[in-house]
Amino acid sequence: MNDFEFFDIDMNLKQLSYFEAICETGSVSAASQRCRIAQSALSYQIANLEEELGVRLFERRPRGMALTAEGDRLYEHARRISQAVDHAKTDLRALSGAVAGEVTVGLPYTALEMIGLQLAERAAAAFPDMQLWIAESLSSQALNSLRRGSVDIALLYNPPASTDLRTVQLLTEEMLCIGRPEIVGATRAPIDFDEVAKLPQLLLRHGDAARAIIEDPALLKRIVRQSRIELISTNMLKQALVKGFGCAIGPRATLETFLRDPILHARRIARPAIRRRLCLARLAEQPPGRAETAVSDLVTELVADAVADGRWDAVPAT
Repeated sequence: MNDFEFFDIDMNLKQLSYFEAICETGSVSAASQRCRIAQSALSYQIANLEEELGVRLFERRPRGMALTAEGDRLYEHARRISQAVDHAKTDLRALSGAVAGEVTVGLPYTALEMIGLQLAERAAAAFPDMQLWIAESLSSQALNSLRRGSVDIALLYNPPASTDLRTVQLLTEEMLCIGRPEIVGATRAPIDFDEVAKLPQLLLRHGDAARAIIEDPALLKRIVRQSRIELISTNMLKQALVKGFGCAIGPRATLETFLRDPILHARRIARPAIRRRLCLARLAEQPPGRAETAVSDLVTELVADAVADGRWDAVPAT
C-alpha cells in the first residue's frame, strides 16, 4: 500500500487527534490524559481506525506503543491535516485584518546567525497577535520537518527539485575550504577543487545533509569519500578543525567566527568554484495563510538587507 484512500473510510478529525496524541506521547495512558478521554474509549477509537484503514498502526509493547510503517505514513498525513485545519482557523480569524496564529520557521545555522534575532524582534513588533517559533536545524533536518508538518516554512540550502515543494531562491554563497595552514596551505591563493578533494574532510553528517555543501552529485561524492568524521554540531566542527583532524567546506558567513581563531585559515575554491543556493521553501499542497505569508515576506526582506549591507557575504537572487 503506497498511500491511504481517505475517501473510502469514515476517519474523522477526532480520531486523527487521538492517533497523533499516542504518536507523540508514546502510550495510550499518556494520550488519554492529554486528550481527557478514558483509556478504553481511546483504545476503541484507534481499533476502529485500524479496522477502517485495514492496517495496523501500532505495535503494542510492554512499555508503550511503536508506530508501524503504515502508522508512520499516517502520522505524516495527520500532521498536515491538523496543520491545514489550524491554518483555516487562523485565516478566518484574520478576516478582521490582524495577522494572528502560530508560525514555525526552520533556519539552518548560518541563517540563524545572520537574521534569527532580527526575525524574532521584527515579528514581535509587527505582529503582536502572532506567535513565532524559530527552530534551528541542519538543512536536511529542516526539509524533513517541513514534510512532516513540524515547521511551516524553512530556509534550505540546495533543496532537491520536488513536486511537493515550492521554493524561492534568496541568494547564492561562494564556498571556501578551511583548516589549519599545514592542511589547506598557508597561501591566500585559491585552491583547486581537485586538491580539496584529496584532503581529509570534516562534514556535518553525511548523505542528504552534505547536499547543503555541494549540489553536484559527482563532486559531492568525491568529498564524502574523503570524510574523516561525521559531526552533529558547528561547535564540534570548529574543535575538530582546530585539532587538525581535517578541513571543511563552507561559506564565509558560516566560517567567519571560526576564522577568529588565528590557527585556522580559509581559501577560495576554484576550478570549479563551488556555490550553494539558499531558498525559502514551503509545502506545495498547502496554501499559505496570512501569518505564514507575512513571515515569509519578512524573512525575504531580512536576508536581502543582510546581503545588501555586507553582513552576509553572498550574491542576491535575481
